[in-house]
Amino acid sequence: ALSCDLETLTLGQRDEQCGVYEFVFRPLGHEIRICVDDRVPYIPDGGPPTPLFCHSDEYGELWPILLEKAFAKLYGGYAEIDGGKACHGVADLTGCTYAFLSFRPLDPVKQKYPVASVDSRTLGRQLMDYTAKGYVLDCCWTDEAEGQGLVAGHAYSVLHIKHSSRAGTLLHIRNPYGHGEWNGAFSDAWPGWSRYGDLKAKLKVEHKDDGAFWMHMDDFARLVSTMGIAKLGQKQDRAAGPAPTPLTGRGAIPNQAGGAPPPAPTPAPSSATGRNGWCGKCGKAVAI
Repeated sequence: ALSCDLETLTLGQRDEQCGVYEFVFRPLGHEIRICVDDRVPYIPDGGPPTPLFCHSDEYGELWPILLEKAFAKLYGGYAEIDGGKACHGVADLTGCTYAFLSFRPLDPVKQKYPVASVDSRTLGRQLMDYTAKGYVLDCCWTDEAEGQGLVAGHAYSVLHIKHSSRAGTLLHIRNPYGHGEWNGAFSDAWPGWSRYGDLKAKLKVEHKDDGAFWMHMDDFARLVSTMGIAKLGQKQDRAAGPAPTPLTGRGAIPNQAGGAPPPAPTPAPSSATGRNGWCGKCGKAVAI
C-alpha cells in the first residue's frame, strides 16, 4: 500500500462552490497540473447515481473519482487509461522511479510464460526488503494461474507481506477489479486455517469476495510472471526536452499507465539474487 497521502500529494487548488478541482501529476519527472469539473459519467439505472468507473466504498468520498477524471484528461480519455501497470500509475502520481522483475519472459512464439522455478525464500527476502523501503509492488500471473481464481496477465497489487513462524511468508494481494480471488492455500475459505491457531484472526481474513486475499510465498513464486516496483522516495530525473503535453492521446506521455506500453525489455543480466530486471523508464537492463 502507498505510504503517502495521495489526496494531499495530488489535489491542488479547488473551488468546491464552483465545482473546479486541480490535480498535480509528475510523469517523466515533469509537474503537470490538470483542472476538471465535478461532473462524472454514471450508470443510469434508476436508483442513486453510481459512477461508471472509479468509485469509493466510503459514501461521499469524491476525490478518487475526480483524480481518475483528471488522469483520463491527461492521457486523452478514459479509454486511454483502461489497463496498464500499477507502478506506472504510482510513478505518474508521485514522480518516483520504477523498475520491473521478469521471472519468466513471455515466449514470443507461443505467447505464454514458460514454467520455471523461482526460489521462494530468496524472493521472499527480496520483497520484504522492498516493502521495508516503502516501495509499491504489483504482479502478473502465468497461464498456470488460470482456474485458481487468478487472471493471467492482469496486474494485481501487493498490499502487505507478513512472516509467520508457523506458516512462513504470506502476501496480501488485491485484484483491482474488487472481486475475483485466489482459491488455494490461505485464501478466504481455505479449510487449513485451523492448523495455524489464531493466524486467520490476526490477519483479519474475511470470507467475502472483495478482491483481496492472502497467498503463501511458495505459491506466489510458482505462479508469478512479472512484477513492477515503484520506488517511492527515489525521484525521476526530468526527461530531456519539453514537458509531455496533455490531451493528445496515447502517445502523449510514453511508457506510463494508460499510455503506450513500456518498451520491449532488453535481456537483463542475472543479479545477485538470480533475478532479471529492467528500468521502467528507459528499458535498459538493471540490477535490482
